[in-house]
Amino acid sequence: YSAAALKMAGFPPQPDRFVGRTGVMARANAVLAAASGVPGVLLHGMPGGGKTACALELAHTHEHAFDRLVWFKAPDEGQDIRAALADFALTLERDLPGLQMIHVLADEDKMMRFLSALTDLMEQRRVLIVIDNVESLLTEDGRWRDDRWGQVTGALCGHTGLGRLVLTSRRLPNSTTGLQVEAVDALSADEALLLARELPHLDTLIRGDLPGVGRDVSRRLALGVLNVAQGHPKL
Repeated sequence: YSAAALKMAGFPPQPDRFVGRTGVMARANAVLAAASGVPGVLLHGMPGGGKTACALELAHTHEHAFDRLVWFKAPDEGQDIRAALADFALTLERDLPGLQMIHVLADEDKMMRFLSALTDLMEQRRVLIVIDNVESLLTEDGRWRDDRWGQVTGALCGHTGLGRLVLTSRRLPNSTTGLQVEAVDALSADEALLLARELPHLDTLIRGDLPGVGRDVSRRLALGVLNVAQGHPKL
């Protein structure tokens, strides 16, 4: 038994249904390659648009390509974020054995030395760190509510080596230096139809198999649902 083999222990499960996003995923996959020279990717877009699903799909399908994988979800927007960086530090210490971060957060000099070491770690090791829900850490105009978050994310992507960072956010930080930015927008009409066909009740409408409802009426109802949702996966 080896705890080190349980790479995805801290991650939510892989999405049950994942369709479309071909362009976004192809470009993000290229970023995660060891020789890409790009330190990470920022997935941004509307609420419920599938940013987290894309991040989870990337992580689960690249488990084999990284020695260590780390998942951290920032607090929901509107919640207190004062403990968020400490929670992130504890998550790194748990998932990256030997790393010690929590003790440097209150000392600026120690923090600067640690961040340099963190950049070296990301440069030299195949580590994937995913930070979900970043919008809660940002102001409306994209500034970090806690400047230390900007320093930490800057250290995580301040290299061209082996490690990778994935961020998801409803809004863009003022600085995305080094990161490849990918918009996760509404699904195309074809992608929305593919997703609808995987949802049992909608598939029944599309096929016209709803008992007591005519085939044409059933399909008009299904079309109405697709038109109202406008490619929004959660809707």
